[in-house]
Amino acid sequence: MALRYYREALKRDPELYEGHANAGRAYYATEDYRRARYHLRLAITMAREREEVGAGEEAGISNDLGSCFYQEGNTKEAEKWFRFAIGQQPALSEAHYNLINLLIAGERIAEAREAIAVAARQAPSPRYGLFEGRLRSQESHAEWNPDWLVPAILVFAGSLVLYSLYRRTRRS
Repeated sequence: MALRYYREALKRDPELYEGHANAGRAYYATEDYRRARYHLRLAITMAREREEVGAGEEAGISNDLGSCFYQEGNTKEAEKWFRFAIGQQPALSEAHYNLINLLIAGERIAEAREAIAVAARQAPSPRYGLFEGRLRSQESHAEWNPDWLVPAILVFAGSLVLYSLYRRTRRS
C-alpha cells in the first residue's frame, strides 16, 4: 500500500525527495533492491541539491543504499556507501554496524577490530558487543591451519595400502 502511495506521489512530483527516499526504503523492505537503489540514488542526488536536507539524512540514505548493494552481494560498492555514510555522519551507528558486519563476513578481522574501535568512539552502541563472539570464532578458525591435514591423510592412506600389501604377501 505504501509503495502505491509513493508511486502516485512521484507521478505528481518526480522531484519529491521524500517520495524517493521513502519509496527506496519500501522497495528495500520488499527485497526489490534494484528499484530501491534507483530511488535511493535519486534521493541522494536531490538531497545534495536541496539545502534543507542535512548531511545526517543523506548519510542515512547512503547507508540504506549500501545495504542494497550488500544484499545483492556487491560488497565493494556496499563498503563504499557505508564508509561514505560514516564520513557524512560519524554518529550514525547503523552505518558503523553495517560496515563491521561486512568486514567480518569478508574475514577482514584486523579491519573489523579497527572499525569497532572507531565506532565505539564516534557512535557508541551496545550492539557492537555482538561482534566479539564472531570475531573470536573467525580468529580461531584462521588459527586452525588445515594445511597439515592433506599430507597426514595421504600418509595414513599410504600406510593402509602398504599394510594391506604386506598382509597379502604374508598369506601367500
